[in-house]
Amino acid sequence: MDSDIFTELKPYFGPKNIMTKSVIVTTIILSLSAFVSFNFISLAYANPCTANPCPVAISQPVNVGDNTIFFRDFNTPDNSTVTASLDKSSYLLSQTAILTINDFNENLDTSATDTITAQVSSVGNVNLNETGTNTGIFTGHFVVSSQSISVSYTPQPNTGRLKLTLDGVTTGGTVEFTDFIVDSSYAQNLCFIPVVHPVHVNLAGVTLGPGGMGVSMSYADGLLGDQNFFTPDLLQMYFQPDGAGWQLITDTDGNQPGFNDFVSETVTNANPITQSGLVTLGFLTGCGGGGSSGLVSAGLVLNFLASAGRAEANVVAPPSFGGGSNHYSDGLTLTQGGTKTTFDTSLYNQEIPKQVMASGQNINMTFKTFEGYDPTGVVHMGLYVIPSGQDMTTDNSIGSIVWEKGVPVEISDPNHILSKANASVSSDGKFQYTSFTFVPTKSYYKMSFLVRAWNDQLYSTDIRVYDKVDPQVPTYDKPSWLHIYGNLHDADFAVEGAGFLKPAIFSHISTSEQVWGQTDRGTVLWFFDEKDEAVAVEAFDSNRNVVWVQSELLDKKIPSPTQGPDASYAGNHLNRWDKIALEKAQKEQEERVDTTLQMLGYQVYWEHNIN
Repeated sequence: MDSDIFTELKPYFGPKNIMTKSVIVTTIILSLSAFVSFNFISLAYANPCTANPCPVAISQPVNVGDNTIFFRDFNTPDNSTVTASLDKSSYLLSQTAILTINDFNENLDTSATDTITAQVSSVGNVNLNETGTNTGIFTGHFVVSSQSISVSYTPQPNTGRLKLTLDGVTTGGTVEFTDFIVDSSYAQNLCFIPVVHPVHVNLAGVTLGPGGMGVSMSYADGLLGDQNFFTPDLLQMYFQPDGAGWQLITDTDGNQPGFNDFVSETVTNANPITQSGLVTLGFLTGCGGGGSSGLVSAGLVLNFLASAGRAEANVVAPPSFGGGSNHYSDGLTLTQGGTKTTFDTSLYNQEIPKQVMASGQNINMTFKTFEGYDPTGVVHMGLYVIPSGQDMTTDNSIGSIVWEKGVPVEISDPNHILSKANASVSSDGKFQYTSFTFVPTKSYYKMSFLVRAWNDQLYSTDIRVYDKVDPQVPTYDKPSWLHIYGNLHDADFAVEGAGFLKPAIFSHISTSEQVWGQTDRGTVLWFFDEKDEAVAVEAFDSNRNVVWVQSELLDKKIPSPTQGPDASYAGNHLNRWDKIALEKAQKEQEERVDTTLQMLGYQVYWEHNIN
């Protein structure tokens, strides 16, 4: 809402012997324009920026080694109201007016003087320079040229103040800071409510160290709303890498040191940042929870935050899995076979010490949701199975079960990992319960589940469930007649050494990499069964699921004759170290030669001895 400051101006009376005509009175109107619901005034100047795209606010050098860089005064709790004033209450035409604006958010560089721009009717843009390197007070001047002149300046409250920590930089460059303005159309697609406008951090020519980039951001000037419901300990930091979506980069445990400093009113990231992108602070609400409000006037934001947090009767809010003021700790009931366990799902991310994806076991995952305005207000629930380590987006799911009110359950299972999949919904008059049932066809020690709930007002909430189980290798007494090899060479040597012919299945695969490409994706094992005289080759994925098996019965080697009419010294490949066999074979060969020569009429003329 625009608020005009009218200065009561009086005529200027000079010495009587100088004044020869009527005095010209100039009226100055100062206007500090604020915005409500993102109805911005289109301005010709760049700073403060009130609409995207904003220009680069400042650039700072990044040196090799360790760097600490500030954007705005990160250390101040100042959240004062912007003020504007003139040096006089009245002016004559052609006199110079000095304009002073106090706007602490435009103290962009604490080590240099900054510049802002105001608009003066009949004059145009007027630049105001900061009075010192870290004052937030700006002065400029213009020549009075009309009887009615207005000065207009539109401040941008709730801008991002942050500190970058770049340790171990290997290649220097520059870092550019640019404001990003959240408007209603943008806010409605967020899964959180921003309390400060994001800042884009662009690393130009910089090669970060192994620890990436640390970011601390202030919420001293943020729109926190009603702190009876949205307290500072619930604030999270969000990062959007260039070309990607928003990511949560703080721990959800508010007690973790360095996560939220309530004295300095700052939040520090837990997950390192390794590239350029946007960073901001906000309250998690679930997709749609950002609503159409976003960063708006204080009164409107307070009302929205209060209703979203309280979820009282007849107040529309995103579905709850147990978070907020209606906290409950049994948001997930997991039934495996005949064993039932409950888990807290009030946080955005939660780990459960269970292996959910156990092959052949009946699984029931029942999620408890709350809607204050309607116990059956949730009209859509989706369970998305996502491999561990993948980004938690529906595009990465390898299987899903989606229930939607009034339509058949939708099953997506391109990898054939879910058998007997279904979903159903019930209510006890206060809570709604959505049950997903299925039987895994394969076992996975670690799997992630994205759960998404929509209500009939198109507000949504996501939670993430991770089963974190370290695989326990079962004890197994391998029989002495079964041999297992990790490569073809050893298996082939053992089989042929035991007197068997080389099996055909040993002719195709010699290493695990031939099947999987990478050793962390799976493995191949060779089996030799002496008891049943058989071999097998089996391929396993990284979760030890058997992908394919080939087996073959072995054939014994037939020993070649060393004597008689079928014997052949050259063809039998006698062992050169077996002197007895060599002498016997040589003697038999000599006797054949002697007999042949005698029959041809030749006399025996040599006698060989083996030395």
